[in-house]
Amino acid sequence: MPKVSLTDLAIQKLKLPEKGQVDYWDQNLPGFGVRVSKGGTRSFMVLAHRERKHLGRYPAMSLKDARTEARRLLFDPVVAAQIAPPVIMFKEAVEQYLRAKST
Repeated sequence: MPKVSLTDLAIQKLKLPEKGQVDYWDQNLPGFGVRVSKGGTRSFMVLAHRERKHLGRYPAMSLKDARTEARRLLFDPVVAAQIAPPVIMFKEAVEQYLRAKST
């Protein structure tokens, strides 16, 4: 998972993979990155609360707009509550499983 300082020029110069896709993560905004495909498609993405979310393709979506959306998804507590899966302790999960199994 290469880390780069994402700028418009850096995105344009990202090396295309020989096959598949490569993710480049931003050094300045953890969780924000660009996925580059073999065909040359560059797509913004954010890894927030263990979920990867596609934001849009470059250059149709600007780097500035992608960063703004990434910050919203990463740091807005209301959005985080909607994205993040509920966290339960192992003991509680076992109890839920046993209750569901017995019915």
